[in-house]
Amino acid sequence: MGFLSKFIGAIAGDKGIDEMVKQVIDTTKETVTNNAAPKNAPKPQTPAAAPMAAPKSAEEKSGRSWGPTMPQEENQFSFKGTYKEYFSGIFKAEFSDFKVEQSTDPKRDAEFFTFIDASGKTRLFVEVMSRKSNAQRRKTECVKNNIPYLRFYHDYHGWWNTRSYVIDRVRGQLGA
Repeated sequence: MGFLSKFIGAIAGDKGIDEMVKQVIDTTKETVTNNAAPKNAPKPQTPAAAPMAAPKSAEEKSGRSWGPTMPQEENQFSFKGTYKEYFSGIFKAEFSDFKVEQSTDPKRDAEFFTFIDASGKTRLFVEVMSRKSNAQRRKTECVKNNIPYLRFYHDYHGWWNTRSYVIDRVRGQLGA
């Protein structure tokens, strides 16, 4: 008899392994049943800060800035220009109290916007990047330096980046 057989035999005692496994399953089912929420209990709410997922089917209702149908509101995909021009234009028009520095990373098709207040303090870093990128360097630097960070994806069909959505997210981080 091998070590494992002896070990299992010692745990199972006089019971067979099949009987022991059945007992564990029965106990687990009983615990789950007794701890289950009542049928008419309210469903937990999704936190407001949770990222929005793109809809899984065409029948699924669209949200404010995501969904299978392009919203009427101006968005990154209906804008007559590049995504870089779209975000730059919004930031310059809506956040004129800040100096907004723009830079590019051509290696990974990303655009960076740094919001600087009148005193010269960096108040926000926004990264607009491909959803295929898994780069974390800039985000890690922002966290390390206590600089608020936002990310938008420029190539995620169904995530429209409507003008109001972009403005609200930036305002939320700037406290403006």
